Amino acid sequence: MYQVLLVDDEPAVTDSLCYGIDWEALGLRVAAVVQNGNQALTVIEKQPVDIVVTDIRMADLDGLSLSKKISQMKKNIQVILLSGFAEFSYAQKALSYGVIGYCLKPVEYEELSRYLKQAVQNLNSASHGREYGSHLLDSLYSGNVREAKVCLAQAGLYGSSYYLAVSVSKYPFPVQEKQSVMVQLGRWAFGYISMHPYSRKQIEAHMEETHCRGSSYFPKPVRTQQICSVLLHLNDAAYGFFFCPDKKIVVDDVTPRANPEMRKLKKVLEEGSRKELLCFLDSLEKSGSGGMSLKNAWQLYNMLAVHDKYGSAIATDDIYSPEHLIYQYGTFGNMIEVLKDRIEESRNQDGFEDLSNTTFLQMLEYIDGHLHEDCSLKRLGKAMNMNANYLGQIFKRETGKNYTAYITQLRIEKAKEMLDAGEHSIEEIATTLGFNDYFYFLKTFKRITGYTPKQYGQGAEGKVPLFAVKT
Repeated sequence: MYQVLLVDDEPAVTDSLCYGIDWEALGLRVAAVVQNGNQALTVIEKQPVDIVVTDIRMADLDGLSLSKKISQMKKNIQVILLSGFAEFSYAQKALSYGVIGYCLKPVEYEELSRYLKQAVQNLNSASHGREYGSHLLDSLYSGNVREAKVCLAQAGLYGSSYYLAVSVSKYPFPVQEKQSVMVQLGRWAFGYISMHPYSRKQIEAHMEETHCRGSSYFPKPVRTQQICSVLLHLNDAAYGFFFCPDKKIVVDDVTPRANPEMRKLKKVLEEGSRKELLCFLDSLEKSGSGGMSLKNAWQLYNMLAVHDKYGSAIATDDIYSPEHLIYQYGTFGNMIEVLKDRIEESRNQDGFEDLSNTTFLQMLEYIDGHLHEDCSLKRLGKAMNMNANYLGQIFKRETGKNYTAYITQLRIEKAKEMLDAGEHSIEEIATTLGFNDYFYFLKTFKRITGYTPKQYGQGAEGKVPLFAVKT
C-alpha cells in the first residue's frame, strides 16, 4: 500500500479525513498525521511517504512552501492541497510545484478521492513504467527474448506466455504488483503485460476510472517473442474511436489484414486526376473509413504528403506518427475534410516565384535553431511571414526531400551524435530532440539506422544498418 501523510493544524479536519475516506479501498494507508510543514518534512525524512494531503494555511511552514520543498526533493511524492476560499489563488500557484490538485474546505470526500485515485495512478506509472518501461521495450523491439524475460521477471512476471492489453488515456490503468506491468507506448498510450487474462468488465471499469478514450485486448496468451508485434497491433486497434466514436473497446484477433482501399488510393494517385482523387476520398468518408485502421490512415496521409502534385499542400501539419492524426484532426472524417480542402488549394500553388538563396538559408538556420522544439512548416511559415504550403513546395524542390522526412532524419543524426558522446540517457536524448515519447523515438531510430538506440549506443559494429531500411 502507498503511504499517506496528512498535514493540517486543525485536528478536526485530519480526524474527519481519517475516518471519512476509505483508504484501504484505494490501496492507501495513513502513515502519519502532523500539524505543520516542518513536522511533515521530518516525517518524510524518516519514513516512506508517497502522498501528502496538506492544508495551505499553517503556522511555521505553510502548505505552499511545503509543496515547493517536496518538489525539490525529486522523490515523486504526490501532493494534494486543502484550501479555504481566501487561499484559492495560492493553491493555483502551487500547481507549478507539481501539486496534482486542490480541494476547497469543507472537503468533499468524493472530490478528494478522485485526486487520491489520480495520485495512485501516477505512482503506479512511475513504479512500473519508468523502472521497466524503456529497458523492456528496447529488448522486445530488438527481438532480444532472453533480455525481455529478465525484465519481466524483475517486474514479477514469470512464465513463457502473457496476456496483453492497450489503453489510450491520459493516465494508465492501475496494475497489480507482481502480476502485471505497464509500458508507455506513446504520449497517451499504455501497454499492459499480465499473467492473467483481461475481461471486458475489467477493461470497462478501468476505462471509467481513468477517463480512457479507447482500449483493446487480446483474449489469448502470447509468447514472449510475440509481445512486441501484438502490442503494436493492439495499439493500432485501440484507436478505433478515431473512425467511430462508439468503438471504445476492441477485442482483437491480431490477424494481419490488407486493406483494399490502400490499393485503390495508390492507383488513383498514379493514374487518376485531382477530381478522381477527391471522389475517392469522398467515398471513403461516407463509408466511415472502409474498414481502415489507424496505421492505414497514417499510410493514406503519407502517400498524399509525399506526392509530387499534392504533397506540399498536405504536409503542412507535419504529422510525425499515426497518433498525431488523433491530436491534429480528432476524427477520421475531419482528417478527410482537411485533406480534400488542401488538395483543392494545391491547384493554386503552381507558378510561385523561386525563393532566393538567402531565404532558403534562413529556412535552414531556423530549423537548426529550433530542432528541439516545434519546427513544423506552419511554425516556420509564421516565423518567416510566408505561406507554409509554398515553403514546403520550395523545400522539396531544393532538397529533394519532404520537409517532415528531412526534420526526422536530422533529429536522428543529432541523436546518433549524442549517443556517441555518451553524456545523456536515451530518454533524455529523445526529449531533447522533440520526440513525444520513447517508444516512437525507438521505432524511428531503428527504421532509419537499423539499430535500436541502445544497440547503437553500445557500439554496434561499424555503426551501419544491419539491413536495408527505407527512409
